[in-house]
Amino acid sequence: MPWAGFFATSVWLLWKNRCTTTFKGLSPSLTHSIIAKAKLWYAAWTAPDSELGNQRRQGTRITASIGWTFPPEGWMTLNVDGASCGNPVPAGAGGLIRDSTGRWRAGFVANIGSASAALTEIWALFYGLELAWKEGHRAIIVQSDSQLVIQLVEDRQDPVHPYATLLAAIRRQVSRDWLVRITHTYR
Repeated sequence: MPWAGFFATSVWLLWKNRCTTTFKGLSPSLTHSIIAKAKLWYAAWTAPDSELGNQRRQGTRITASIGWTFPPEGWMTLNVDGASCGNPVPAGAGGLIRDSTGRWRAGFVANIGSASAALTEIWALFYGLELAWKEGHRAIIVQSDSQLVIQLVEDRQDPVHPYATLLAAIRRQVSRDWLVRITHTYR
């Protein structure tokens, strides 16, 4: 057993034992049992097919290739994003449209004022769709890094939702005579 793994596990077990003794009023366990437990925990943690080992290796990370992909011929890609440093604080939005060769076709920036992160992302989508329509693009793939906004646009929520008016305006934009696909992308 490597010393670093044994030491870290032993310290954790000693701390756990101390807390049990202090807060639950139980008698402390003997040193040899802590050492035996440390060896067992370390073995379980490093075993290739143990539940503990699998949880440690899997964690919450997802490996994904992140990058811009060209839209199909005849389509444009609209990337939108909002930015704020808290809720609510001064915020801004921006976006750009690129064609199937990756060439920049149009873009926008907007001062949203004081807004939450979600509202800023919604405004970015609204302004981006307006720009795409005014530029005459009729087949557009919208990419946003906000799954929440995509869900809000796709779901028919309660009309008293705080952003209901703006979300309804976006749905009207999408229902115009054009092809729109709203997708999630990682940034």
